[in-house]
Amino acid sequence: MHTTRRSLLAGAAGAAATPLATVVAFEDPSCRQCRRFETETFPTLKSELVDPGDAAFVYRTLDITFPWGEPASQVMASTYAAADAFWGLKDYYYERQPEFEVDNVFELSASYLEEQPSVDADAVVAAARDGEHDEFVQRNRDAAEEAGVGSTPQFFLFRDGTFRTEVAGPQDYEVFESALGFDA
Repeated sequence: MHTTRRSLLAGAAGAAATPLATVVAFEDPSCRQCRRFETETFPTLKSELVDPGDAAFVYRTLDITFPWGEPASQVMASTYAAADAFWGLKDYYYERQPEFEVDNVFELSASYLEEQPSVDADAVVAAARDGEHDEFVQRNRDAAEEAGVGSTPQFFLFRDGTFRTEVAGPQDYEVFESALGFDA
């Protein structure tokens, strides 16, 4: 496997360039370990590295855990053009994860999106139901396969455009900080 920043960023959601570091994440909205990362580690990673501009965080859906992850990935792909809706929906899925099942993903997603001024909830859900972004979702699957991702969450860390390491599972913030060289 030859992991490159460029191949992992192709077609991804999130910042594509940063002066120092990039974290490419493969996560499943239905994955409990991803939820742990998103609720326990990501807030610190975001406040300490992403918000100050030291690192970019690129989120790629990989719907391999529970069946409801696939329609959730479709809805996320349908919100990609509206960053605030995309990132908010990601948070919503993890915060309310136990409530989701394959039969209610579209309904619960629409309920959340109706409160977001940057998207038309009905249009987003219709696009997701119709599979309008199948190609986008498949690109994430293909990138994961090419990178050897077998479970979620899995992260690929880059510093100055150079691959540093992979991180598997919901690791603590300090693992990311150290691997990216921000612990000095």
